[in-house]
Amino acid sequence: MGKPTKHSLMHRLLLRFGWEFVDFQEQLPVYRDEFVFEVRDSGYYPPINPWRGRYGKRISTGFNLVQVRDYAVQTADPIPLTIDMDVAYKIDAQQCASQDILNTLIRSTPARRAAMAERFVKIAIQQVINQYTEEVVSSGNNRRRLTREIRHQIQAMAENFGIVVRGETAVTIHQITPPALITEARQLAHRRHIYANSVAQLPQDIVRDLHVQDLAHQSNDVQFAYIEHRSQAQEYKPYISVQNGAAAPQNNNHHTKEVIR
Repeated sequence: MGKPTKHSLMHRLLLRFGWEFVDFQEQLPVYRDEFVFEVRDSGYYPPINPWRGRYGKRISTGFNLVQVRDYAVQTADPIPLTIDMDVAYKIDAQQCASQDILNTLIRSTPARRAAMAERFVKIAIQQVINQYTEEVVSSGNNRRRLTREIRHQIQAMAENFGIVVRGETAVTIHQITPPALITEARQLAHRRHIYANSVAQLPQDIVRDLHVQDLAHQSNDVQFAYIEHRSQAQEYKPYISVQNGAAAPQNNNHHTKEVIR
């Protein structure tokens, strides 16, 4: 009948004579003996003999969205992470691998189809993330590869059930959050790296002063200082004062050991 045009005179006449019109992003199931045996795409279809079958309720094939928030997943280390992700999918009953799956999909409510899609997404996330260490998963350089692998895993599992995930932008990873202790350790290591690079470029006398200030913040059980110890090279040498008690002026009540370096 050509391309469907809902506002034409022919459209109104066909509907008047019992034809079925299936709009864009819709599919029309055809029942025979109360089982779905065929699914038709958009177009015009003539009336069916009641003895041979009937048309069912249309299903939407438009895009839907699975939103995964704070989903706990474990890496190969194993280290627990949380992930935020969106997955765009659509229903295509013609992709169902069997008649049983087709009938289950058609008879399901939209909420149940959404729950099926979410379950496939979470299984795919687990299967992909479990293969890699926390360092690999948390690295922003690997985000595109993880996105692609999760999308392929969803396709492999869900498409036979009529749930289709296609396109480069169908899967979007918003955030992968490692445990707080790991985040803090990485931030501290990064600050130390910056500090070490900065100190390496300073003159030696300034480095000595910074070293004394840094060591002064250590535990009170260990005191550090620089003393003027003249050697043949006429250089300043440090010594370490180790006390058994809290920091205090050295006297007979504290055991002190001096190590000249």
